[in-house]
Amino acid sequence: MILNKNLLFSFFLFLGSNVESQKISTFIGYSNSFVSGRDVNIEDLAFFNSGVSAGVLFETGRKKVRFLSGIYFQQKGFQTKFNPEYKHKSNLNYLELNAGVSYHPFNFLSFNAGGYFAGTINGFIYYHINPEDPMCFSWTDPSIVGLKAFDFGAKAGVEFHFISALSLQLNYSFGLHPIGLDSQLYNHCFQTCICYSFKFKNKK
Repeated sequence: MILNKNLLFSFFLFLGSNVESQKISTFIGYSNSFVSGRDVNIEDLAFFNSGVSAGVLFETGRKKVRFLSGIYFQQKGFQTKFNPEYKHKSNLNYLELNAGVSYHPFNFLSFNAGGYFAGTINGFIYYHINPEDPMCFSWTDPSIVGLKAFDFGAKAGVEFHFISALSLQLNYSFGLHPIGLDSQLYNHCFQTCICYSFKFKNKK
């Protein structure tokens, strides 16, 4: 409950700091995620674990280099390769705060780079070991499943601007801090998002 209150506080504080943004973009898309680290058996992992990415992106500046910030709902996690005898799938739902810069060499193309800080909202774990019945349970306290409540990392991407208001984003993010309480697990996520933008003129 305390974590959820802190996330809500961060959300409203973040919105208040972006009220003068010159462009606001809403987006929704598809994500593929996995984990890495010394405690991960890469041979058992499936690439990738599917999820949803959605949120709002704020952009300030009119030159080729612009400041970006955003708030995302992001699903991450991992799952094992297809195996009729065994399956393990773990999903984590995050609220992410993003900040960075974008470079616009052309009207139809821009590149972005920055970082993110994420708080865990909830998640679920699915197990199936034949011949036993599948087991699935959800959680709101990540420590129950050996995970930390926060994650932070870096991200980079490219955006294709089809028309003035519509664009396609391709992003990759990777964790710089392990998400496991007692294990070395790092998040990785690929995003493909459709964005719709609203531009605002500065008051003189």
